[in-house]
Amino acid sequence: MKTVQILGTAPNLAATLPLEDKERWGSNAVGPYVRKWRPNPELNPMLSFTRWFNMHSRRHMRSTYLDWYQWYGDQVAPKRIVLQEVQPDTPRSERFPKEDVMAYAGHAYFTFTGSWQMALAGMEGFERIEMSGFKLQRDRQYDFERPCFFYWVERLRREGVDVVLPADLEISAPGDPHRYAGPLYGYETT
Repeated sequence: MKTVQILGTAPNLAATLPLEDKERWGSNAVGPYVRKWRPNPELNPMLSFTRWFNMHSRRHMRSTYLDWYQWYGDQVAPKRIVLQEVQPDTPRSERFPKEDVMAYAGHAYFTFTGSWQMALAGMEGFERIEMSGFKLQRDRQYDFERPCFFYWVERLRREGVDVVLPADLEISAPGDPHRYAGPLYGYETT
């Protein structure tokens, strides 16, 4: 079964090694992964990721977490670094297929990196998506992400994808992509 683990940084992030035939996708800053696995570095998903995503602009990455941006440039094959655009100082970087993903989605309902990743996994034909490290607490920082997250979970499940969620994740209602009028995450946000 074609499987991907999409990893957030919430406390319920679980390491499930070995990967076997799975892909493992991390995202954004590397720091939370380093801190969580400092006592057991062999479990750190940074060591076994297949793709690392950052949907922010180069300017934002370099101003917000320059050390982690530089880490992207240190990665070697077969590691893949997925960014808005190929970056000359990140040899393993590749352009995120935004237009293809939006055509697959049929809308612009993307409010965080995980929504882009889930849509890409659906578009690429993954049959199982294991979500780990997602809490999406009810607070100002995450409230706008929750409906989008559950929209993608519901949509992918309707398409026949087995979407596995953390056991402690509080389920809420999915959002309506046709009512969303906010910015396109990463491309229209900082």
